[in-house]
Amino acid sequence: MADCFADEDGDPKLKIITDVFRPYVVENLNLTSEFLSLLYSKNGLNRETMGHTEQLLREASPVNVLLDRLARLNRKGTYTAFIECLRSKGSAFIADAIEDSADVEGERLDLLRHLMQAFHVKLNQIDPASMLPYLHCLNTEEKESVSQTTINHGDTRGAVFLVGILCKKGREVVGQLMEGLRETGHGSLAEELSELVCAPTCADTCGTNNLSQDVEMDDCCCGASSTYTGVVTDEPMNIFESGTPAENTSGCEPSASGACALKPGELSRSSDRDTPEGDSSDDEPKQLRLRGYQEELVAASLRGTNSLVVAPTGTGKTVVAARLVKAFLDRESGVGPRSGYPAQVIRDGPNKVVFLVNKIPLVDQQCNVFQSYMSESSIMGLSGEMSDAGSLVDLLDEHDVLVMTAQILVNALQGVKDDNDRLELSKIGLLVFDECHHCQKDDPYNKIMTQYCGVKLSSPETPRPQVLGLTASMGVGKASTLYEAEFHIMKMCANLDVEKICTVQDQQNKEELRQIRDKPEEDIFEVPGRKNNSFVKEIVGIMEKIEAKISRTQEGKDWLKQPASVPKRGTQGYENWLVQMGKYFIENAVNDETRRKLVTCKDHLKEYNACLYINRDARTQDALDHIKNFLESLQVGTTSGFSPDEQQLVDLFQDKLKLLKAFAVSPHPDLQNPLLQRLTEILNDTLVGRADSRGILFCKTRATSKALHAWLQATPSLQCLQAGILTGSGGSEGMTQTKQGEFLDMFREGKHRLMVATSVAEEGLDIQQCNVVICCNYISNEIGRVQAQGRSRARGGKYFLVLSEELTLTSREFRNRIREKMMYKATDSLQKMHDMNPNEFLEKIVKIQKESRLERQVKERALARLQHNRELMDVSMLCRKCSRHVCTLDDIRRIENAHHVVLNPAFRKQYKLVPHNKPVKKVDFEKLKRILCGDASCSQEWGIQMKYKGCVVFALTPVNLIFNPQNRSRRSYGKWKQVPYQIAEMDMEELLEVSMNMEDEEDNINEDDGDIWALS
Repeated sequence: MADCFADEDGDPKLKIITDVFRPYVVENLNLTSEFLSLLYSKNGLNRETMGHTEQLLREASPVNVLLDRLARLNRKGTYTAFIECLRSKGSAFIADAIEDSADVEGERLDLLRHLMQAFHVKLNQIDPASMLPYLHCLNTEEKESVSQTTINHGDTRGAVFLVGILCKKGREVVGQLMEGLRETGHGSLAEELSELVCAPTCADTCGTNNLSQDVEMDDCCCGASSTYTGVVTDEPMNIFESGTPAENTSGCEPSASGACALKPGELSRSSDRDTPEGDSSDDEPKQLRLRGYQEELVAASLRGTNSLVVAPTGTGKTVVAARLVKAFLDRESGVGPRSGYPAQVIRDGPNKVVFLVNKIPLVDQQCNVFQSYMSESSIMGLSGEMSDAGSLVDLLDEHDVLVMTAQILVNALQGVKDDNDRLELSKIGLLVFDECHHCQKDDPYNKIMTQYCGVKLSSPETPRPQVLGLTASMGVGKASTLYEAEFHIMKMCANLDVEKICTVQDQQNKEELRQIRDKPEEDIFEVPGRKNNSFVKEIVGIMEKIEAKISRTQEGKDWLKQPASVPKRGTQGYENWLVQMGKYFIENAVNDETRRKLVTCKDHLKEYNACLYINRDARTQDALDHIKNFLESLQVGTTSGFSPDEQQLVDLFQDKLKLLKAFAVSPHPDLQNPLLQRLTEILNDTLVGRADSRGILFCKTRATSKALHAWLQATPSLQCLQAGILTGSGGSEGMTQTKQGEFLDMFREGKHRLMVATSVAEEGLDIQQCNVVICCNYISNEIGRVQAQGRSRARGGKYFLVLSEELTLTSREFRNRIREKMMYKATDSLQKMHDMNPNEFLEKIVKIQKESRLERQVKERALARLQHNRELMDVSMLCRKCSRHVCTLDDIRRIENAHHVVLNPAFRKQYKLVPHNKPVKKVDFEKLKRILCGDASCSQEWGIQMKYKGCVVFALTPVNLIFNPQNRSRRSYGKWKQVPYQIAEMDMEELLEVSMNMEDEEDNINEDDGDIWALS
């Protein structure tokens, strides 16, 4: 079989469908769910490997997507299964065309590919019978077969059948075919075929690609009587190349042919870029050649050390990781999982690799990197969207490298112990954290490493993976001094169990690094707001009326009376205020109707606040459209129209709509946004007219990205940029992983030259042609600053901050610059500390890990107490007589399944104590006093004060109380065992805590207790 079938272990005939006949299949196959179901069942495929059927059918070109996935999997038997499905589902004519050419090989197969590419759209325009007199290469029997097929099945089938026969003849038919096309009125098709097939030969033979030159026709394959003697080429276009010569970042001197010249016996390694690039054939892995600074960065890891690699964006940290991964897969000495403390590498331990990323778009990108260098290895990418991909345990058994979002591994590690799908860390040989600065707090990275450090501290002999962290910026947290910055980074190192920080220290390597990665030129523009803010004033007026509506309820009045003033509208502070408002209304509204009214008002305020965001960052028309779309979506979601309360809110907008429209469409200069004028100038200067350039425009929210995209599409001078949007996958309007991947491919290819993006594009994405990054009112912290700048990868890159004066963000950016410098100093200081005294460094790591474990345990106990009784917190216990609040059911704990005592120290304010008329003393407990309602006019008994194991506690009797669940009717119970809630057992720690908080209550008897006692 031909060399074009790269995967010998797959299906050698599949490429006839996915490559050669692709244009014909795409043009003619009507893909249905029935076809896909049959194909999946015949070939053992499923949604884990092929994606959801409904999602696939919604793609712009579902057949192309299907063929891409089949080609990537290249599973044995796919060719046969596909042909059978074609015949079973009404597309037998496609199967016949493919089957007729199934035995074509070598250069003839290449010729068939070119012919199908040229003819697939115009096959129905060709009359095969009229072509036959010019095709002298066909014998009488072949001509009769073509004629009969045309008569029986039509011109298209006849033309496909003819093409199949011609390809089996070889190159000599090309000239005759083009002569036939010209003579039968298809001259343009002949020229198209000439460009596809003959241009390379004409260049070799004639010294030019211009067929209009004076060249003897007998010497050129384009001539009607010529014999095709050239080589049919099929060089795929490199989608990463721009119109200008690419910079050589391979780490070696180019030879005359452009290939890397390697030293004899040297491991072949090439590009230092994070994404695959270069001229490597499909059946051979790319050369993996490291630069000097990359060798320095990976050296500690190749000795089996848990390492943190810190290097600027765009310098090939993923390739550094690929070198270590290859060492694991090849079982090089020195690397491997570890056990014990100090850790020792386990020989012949598991060599499975898990590469973790924090953003879904990075899964495919990093997976492609590894596949380009290690095509002989089994590598698979996983994200949360592939929720039914199967057991991670099984996938790890079947693959050498898994690239995945971190939450997938968290879920697998947290499985039930007895569950066969639970993954043990000991099954992983190498754990790589991309963008590892996220390994803190409740991030999935830190959850994984919390379990890892737990194994290290509590069971050091249990095998655990080697760890590699990759980042360009560790951050400094809330540090204001160098010492605090060092501690923050040290804490991160402890989280990752880092044994060595690796930065470039060698002077020669530093110089090499500077040459490879120069920082983009930076510029800040502070832009004033509109001179006329009439639109904003009208929107704020509507918001004030909604707030007034809220204040007319008791709950709203209570909320607005809080000490904190109402934040400025159109700000993040106001949005945060609304979030807290919503929580307050849900928890405190007296009934469902009031709660619904208040939450509805809050929702409308949120959208108006977003409207102000958009108006500040984009056009007034976009802000107006946002509110209109919001109100239309409400109308779609109801069958009976708006409720009276919501209709009032809608009317507030409708009353102002005519005026708001006038502001939106007015061409008056005072109503135009100066920020957009500045963006237009920057884009015209940096991207317009430069086909080889790419840009990213960062903004804060999806709503803003949508508005800026609409503005870009509507601005004539910027339409040539073909701007597109990239957002995260969360929420109802998020982009799927497939859509994100397709968009990024189009961006690399130049079909979109400007990307409007939220923070999803801030980290990790590698687009080599990107040379312009613009942050529009988008500033995060020192990490975000480094990461956003890092998206500008091409030399001579530019980084712009376009900021509204009213937000005063410039000072924050200057603060980030200072913190960035502090971060680099702290990182360098810690590396030097390790180099001077490695043992001291490791001791500090372990100390921090132990402190973190203790802190975690304390928090987990407190959280367990809180989370255990979330349901019980909604059950209030009231006095049976006067309905005075006693406590919540969450405040109750069991003692020996006999007594139920109050845990909350605040309970002391609710009761009075009187002497017990029948005190009882036993081994473990002693009755002390009676607990009565604390209301001066009520004498209802609640329970008894008692001493249990020397600790004073307060036990309640349910018959004296009313149980009042939130949103449900009140209930009463005679005994605790009748109470339908699970009450937690009190442990000794809680018991001591309660006793210390309440021990002074034993002598705290109200002065009027005697009178109360007399009344009882």
